[in-house]
Amino acid sequence: MPMNDSPTSPSTQSIRATPARRLASRLLLVALALRESALIAVGGGAAISLAACAVAPAPIAHPDYAVPTPVENQVTVTATRGRTIGGVTPVYVAISNGDQTARRVVPRQIFAVSNAGRVAAIPPGEAARLAGGAKELVGALESGAASAAAGGALGAGVGALAGAFEGGARPAALLGGAVGAGVGAFEGAPRGAAAARRQANQQLKSLALRPARLDYNFSASGYVFFPAGNYNWVEVLLVNTETGRTESYRALW
Repeated sequence: MPMNDSPTSPSTQSIRATPARRLASRLLLVALALRESALIAVGGGAAISLAACAVAPAPIAHPDYAVPTPVENQVTVTATRGRTIGGVTPVYVAISNGDQTARRVVPRQIFAVSNAGRVAAIPPGEAARLAGGAKELVGALESGAASAAAGGALGAGVGALAGAFEGGARPAALLGGAVGAGVGAFEGAPRGAAAARRQANQQLKSLALRPARLDYNFSASGYVFFPAGNYNWVEVLLVNTETGRTESYRALW
């Protein structure tokens, strides 16, 4: 009686396993290529953990919130220079009005003064761009890059896939899981970078000095941003709401 091939026949197992091993080898080559591409994209920088994609470090780690106590019949202006971040020098400006006449604060009319002249404040959005080389803000960009760790993880997944093929696991399910994990890692990185950049920009805007009307005993405070440089003091121009005239106040570091 002729013998039918059994599902457990050694010859059948060998025939069915050969295409699987070939597919796994090809996937491994693809994973290695993706890993090399990731290393090139990082530009030779340090490996970055994808776990850091969700949150970027705050551009200003320890913001100042102190304001001077209003002095009767006087306007008090203080300025505290912060640590330079990339190409930006943040300055914390606080203004208190102890005079009966209200003053109007115009952040763009605040200047950093050096021996060479004065420099106007720059908007928070431009400050964020100029600070892009600083460690605090560059983390937002680095955290979203496709790192060598991602490529290595994908390669390891394909290696496990090849081993699973040898054990007889279903190729379709394993292939879908491996490819899905790899694609998700690489596609999720740019989204994390974009979210981190938005977070950094929002923090800068929330801490920035805003236009305000200072009535009697009112105060206003916030950061003003200047291009990095050697400055001696800050000149603050306020508008007297009664006369309409501009008043100049100098605040030393």
